[in-house]
Amino acid sequence: MALCPGNCSFCAFGKNHTHFQNNRISENEFITKVTDFCKEGDLYGLYLMAMHEYDLDFYLKIIRQQKKW
Repeated sequence: MALCPGNCSFCAFGKNHTHFQNNRISENEFITKVTDFCKEGDLYGLYLMAMHEYDLDFYLKIIRQQKKW
């Protein structure tokens, strides 16, 4: 998570109205979280959201890894 330069008024991550430190979970933590969401086998869809600016290569890499599961 990071302060977002998009600064949308409806979003809690807008840089002009939010104050927190940037943080990124590890690839292993991401895979663990998604696996936990899906472990019962009855999840219809899992929607992931990225910020206005995000490291797209990192995002796609962890999505590809999770899809192998």
